[in-house]
Amino acid sequence: MKIHPSLAQEEAPFVTDAEAKQLFDQIMALYPDPQPTLHAEDPFQILVAVMLSAQTTDVAVNAVTPKLLRLIRRLLTWLQRRLRRSLRSLAG
Repeated sequence: MKIHPSLAQEEAPFVTDAEAKQLFDQIMALYPDPQPTLHAEDPFQILVAVMLSAQTTDVAVNAVTPKLLRLIRRLLTWLQRRLRRSLRSLAG
């Protein structure tokens, strides 16, 4: 597979590593103990919360996430049961 020439060329970084570290240090000086505002208990919940937070506020995400995760669990349980039944029917 050929790669388009514009994608194959490595571009100069927007900032240097030293500049990025300096910026990070300045942010950490302003916020020495940052705490997440999204509530999550595992990587999947973090993924869902972060995707939702791109569309709305963290407060709104935290309000809807528990209900959404319960719905997702119920749907997955239902899907697993249907899949098992379908696979059993293949066995005869």
